[in-house]
Amino acid sequence: MEDIRNDSLKSLQTDRIDLYWLHRDDLRRPLEPMLDSLHGFQQAGKIRYYACSNWTPGRIREAQTYTGKQGYSGFVAIHSYLEALAVKAGMSISQLVLAYLWSHSFPVIPIVGCRTQEQLDDSVTAVGSSLREDAMTELARLTGTV
Repeated sequence: MEDIRNDSLKSLQTDRIDLYWLHRDDLRRPLEPMLDSLHGFQQAGKIRYYACSNWTPGRIREAQTYTGKQGYSGFVAIHSYLEALAVKAGMSISQLVLAYLWSHSFPVIPIVGCRTQEQLDDSVTAVGSSLREDAMTELARLTGTV
């Protein structure tokens, strides 16, 4: 995993990756060493946050539980499952995540990065949006904030 990270840093010509995505989960690999490595990368200043996409909800919960017990930050974004929740809520993923973040009283300042007017319009639509209780509960469970 360290070789992959170093290759990414080299190809991006940077010393740190702000958001390191794990795009596909290999169910044959145990979670603990992978999550320990990611935490080590954070401690070394090589990555700021990590996230996943195309992971099963059970594996995400297992990872979030482990990272919580270890005092690690855990995944800050979860794509494939968020997409399903967004469709159910009638929102885009960006709208869902922003509505969730803005609903909390803890200090959160979402920084929205938009490259197109369409992306900006989509994100602005989330202002003042609210989520149903079941979506809030599911997102809290996924992020380990319950």
